Amino acid sequence: SLVPDIGLQLRLLETPLETALRAAESVLPLPVDVHGPGMVRANIRVDQPQGGELTYEADGELTAAGVRASEILPPVEALRSTFALDRSGTLDVRIHEAQVGGGPLTGTARIESIQPLGELTFDGALENATLGTLLAGFVGPRAEGIRGPAGLRALMSVDLSREVVDAAALGGRLELTASDVTAPGWDLEDELDTKLGEKLAAIRQIKSLIDELRGREPRREDPQAGGGGAEDRDLLDRLGLKLDFNALPWTLE
Repeated sequence: SLVPDIGLQLRLLETPLETALRAAESVLPLPVDVHGPGMVRANIRVDQPQGGELTYEADGELTAAGVRASEILPPVEALRSTFALDRSGTLDVRIHEAQVGGGPLTGTARIESIQPLGELTFDGALENATLGTLLAGFVGPRAEGIRGPAGLRALMSVDLSREVVDAAALGGRLELTASDVTAPGWDLEDELDTKLGEKLAAIRQIKSLIDELRGREPRREDPQAGGGGAEDRDLLDRLGLKLDFNALPWTLE
């Protein structure tokens, strides 16, 4: 119906993403940067009782070549998703297939309010992504040289309502794993091995002192091993860190 109350039930058949975006901008500006090629298929309900406010809801499918919610977040590519927009302005997006930094991404994203912009939350997982891509929003062009496959499990939020969306806008928890990490001019594994070697050397000195105090013969090191013995080799096989974004300053274990 159009009068006296507006009540429209619209069915959008498979439509090029660019066409759908141009049509949506007049009434529903998207809060994220989306670009094609892609496709949209949707069911849309628009209502406005006489003298009342215009409300709308929608659900459907969306594919896009690229999506980016914020400069600090890595771009999402080759997205295939379903979405639902309710009358309160909450947008839920279920990510069925996507790529971030060359690795597969799955999960659910929610924007609490699209007008005005509210908090974006993401609950999902990423596998075998390039670590530098994930860090680029924080460290800039220097991240291009950081290599190594990385995966993450995240339950995170980004406050899009902030005037400046930076690291302080992040909240939640992130579990990240990476292997064979290399960075220009920084050998992380060698640096950690050196520090661990220093600690082990100090421990051996303490053990030798205790042995002497107890009247035992101190253990002698193998000269062929550079004075460090077998314990100095392969000091670091796995490193676990936990980063908590819930408050500033962030905490790292």
